[in-house]
Amino acid sequence: MIRVAREGKTEFFAPIEESSRPLFYNPHMRLNRDISLLFISSSNVKNPCDLLSATGIRAFRIYKELGVKSYANDLSRVAFKVMKMTKERFGYDVDISNCEANLFLLKNRGMFDYIDIDPFGSPVNFISSCMLSIGSKGYIGVTATDTATLCGVYPKCALRRYGSYVAKTDIYPEVGLRNLAGYIIREAAKYDLSASPELCYAERHYYRVYIRVEKGRRKADHSLEDIGYAWICNNCLSRGVGREETCPNCKGSLTTIGPLYTGKLFDRTKIKEMMRNCNFPDTKIFIENIAREEHIPLYYELSSFGRRLKISIPKRDVVINALKDAGFRASMTYMGCSGIRTDAPAYVLSEILKSGSS
Repeated sequence: MIRVAREGKTEFFAPIEESSRPLFYNPHMRLNRDISLLFISSSNVKNPCDLLSATGIRAFRIYKELGVKSYANDLSRVAFKVMKMTKERFGYDVDISNCEANLFLLKNRGMFDYIDIDPFGSPVNFISSCMLSIGSKGYIGVTATDTATLCGVYPKCALRRYGSYVAKTDIYPEVGLRNLAGYIIREAAKYDLSASPELCYAERHYYRVYIRVEKGRRKADHSLEDIGYAWICNNCLSRGVGREETCPNCKGSLTTIGPLYTGKLFDRTKIKEMMRNCNFPDTKIFIENIAREEHIPLYYELSSFGRRLKISIPKRDVVINALKDAGFRASMTYMGCSGIRTDAPAYVLSEILKSGSS
C-alpha cells in the first residue's frame, strides 16, 4: 500500500508503513537528503545519480527543488514501479532505471558528475564501480550504517571489510568517519583517482561523507598523504596522529587505529556556501554546529577524563574558555555529549578540569 507523502517541497509516493519491504522510506533521513541537495547546489553538479533510490525521493527532490535533471536507480521492481508512478503523477524530469547498482554504473561510465550511495549497511560493494563510473572529475556522497563495524565494535569485520585495524574508543563517531573516508580514498587511488573529503559527519545511526574525485596519479598520491594512523593512550588519554610505540607523555600503552583519514573533516568554504543556500532551519543548525569546530583531529571526551580523574567535570564552555585563555585552540564538537577539540596536551586539559571541578 502506498500514499502521497511530502518531503521538503516535493510530493512523491511512499509506503504507508515507513519500514515496509521491499519499498522503504525513512523520514528520519530527511536531514541526510537536505544536506545532499545543499552540497549538489554548491558544487555546480549537472548530472546527479541516486544509485539506490527506493522511493526515489532524493532524485525527485533534486529535480523539484534544484531544477536539475537527475537519475534514479533501484534493483527492486516494486521500487521502480512506484518511482515511475511518482514521475508520471507529478511530472518530474527524472530518468528511472531498474538495474543492479554496479551494472548500472558500468553501463553509464562517464555520465554522472555526482553519485549518491545510500545503502542499508555498508557501501563497500559499490565504491569500486563508482570510481570506474565517475569520469575524470566529480563528486560522491556515501552513507554507511554499519557504524559498529566502522568504529571498532567488531574489529575483525572492520579488517575484512575496510582493511583497517579499529578498536573501541571514547571517540567512536570520529574513528568511524575517518575509517570510512580512508577506505574510499584508498579505493580511489587504485584507479589513479584522488579523493578529497569536503564534508564528513556522523548523525543518528549513520556516517556520511562527501568526496571530490579527480583523475591524476600525482593527485592520487597527494590524497594518500592524509592516510595514516591514530593512537590513544590507555593511561593518560593523550591522543595523536602518527605511529608511536608508547605514549610520548606518560609512556603508557597505546590503542593504535588505522589506516584511516587524518585530514580535515570539512571544507570551510564549501560549508559556508551550503549554509547561505540553506532554507531548512534544523538542518542549518546542524551544519552551523559543524562549521564552528576547529580543524583538530581526535577530539577529547571530557566525561572520560572525569571518570579517570574521579572528578565532576565543569561545563564545556568553561573548559573551552580556560583553554583559550591558556593560549590553546579549542571548540565544542557535536560528536560527543562532552566532546571538545583542542590542541592542548592531555595533561594540560587534566589540570584545567581538576582546577575547575566542584
